[in-house]
Amino acid sequence: MYQTILFCTDFCSHTPIIANKARLLAQQFGAKLYLVHVVPPIPSYGYSGSVDLQTISEEHGEKLLKDLAIQLHVPPEQAFIATGSTKQEILQIAKRVQANLIVLGSHGYHGLSSLLGSTANGVSHGALCDVLQIHVSD
Repeated sequence: MYQTILFCTDFCSHTPIIANKARLLAQQFGAKLYLVHVVPPIPSYGYSGSVDLQTISEEHGEKLLKDLAIQLHVPPEQAFIATGSTKQEILQIAKRVQANLIVLGSHGYHGLSSLLGSTANGVSHGALCDVLQIHVSD
């Protein structure tokens, strides 16, 4: 049924649980598993320090993603790091790898929080494939 699964992570405390579910789904379906982590742009206005916070954030994300790929036995060419709008980057990568399923965590925000920017909600509405939201609570 699913041949290509894209697991999206923000490296929250629930990442190991969600990642394991994505790995098990890929095994069950004999699917290729891809990983993606999106680093949101860090506004630089008003900051004149010599430290490039964006680069530090991206490098940290790359290290975490590399470690996760090793844990899940995902080849490096199937692990993507991107910078930009989380929703847009996930949807672009899903299209590029021709994902049949996108797996991501959902914090289950309700009301105004949900309307203002749930990534899971945005991906679900914009995806051209199935989306599995794994509910996690903080």
